[in-house]
Amino acid sequence: SETQIDFEVLPLPTVDAGDDLSFCSQDFAVELEEAAPAGGEWFGPGIVDIDGLFNPDGLSEGDYNIVYVFTNSFGCSNGDSVAVEITDLAAIDAGPDLTFCQSDSVHEFSDYFPEIDVFWFGPGLSEGQDGVDLTLLAPGDHTFTMTFGSESCLVEDNLVVSVLPRPEVN
Repeated sequence: SETQIDFEVLPLPTVDAGDDLSFCSQDFAVELEEAAPAGGEWFGPGIVDIDGLFNPDGLSEGDYNIVYVFTNSFGCSNGDSVAVEITDLAAIDAGPDLTFCQSDSVHEFSDYFPEIDVFWFGPGLSEGQDGVDLTLLAPGDHTFTMTFGSESCLVEDNLVVSVLPRPEVN
């Protein structure tokens, strides 16, 4: 006797993990949100949660692949990968700490690297953000922070400006 069995071959789900990514190697957690359809799981270097939390901290400079896998209601699974480029952080230097006597002048920061695309934060900064208005600083130590880059590639360095009190004249 013969038995006929009919099978229905179901198509695999269409999966798109999104565009390739680029990060710098530092502690910077980011949610991977571009994958479709929603509800899949992520696997690979830098994945700290299968729901899509990625952190490049500890990954060496180089190229990696992470995979997004989706399983539909029929139990059919398919995946797609994303290339992830990891680069080292930029080297920056805010320059040496500085000491000034309290005065009525503006001091422009110098000896910092890189010299372009940096932002300065701190008390008494002048309009161009790379010089300090000493008239706005009381005697004491004041910390200034220089930043460069953005998102996972944001780095910062500090310098301290020590302001000495004006000498008293009798």
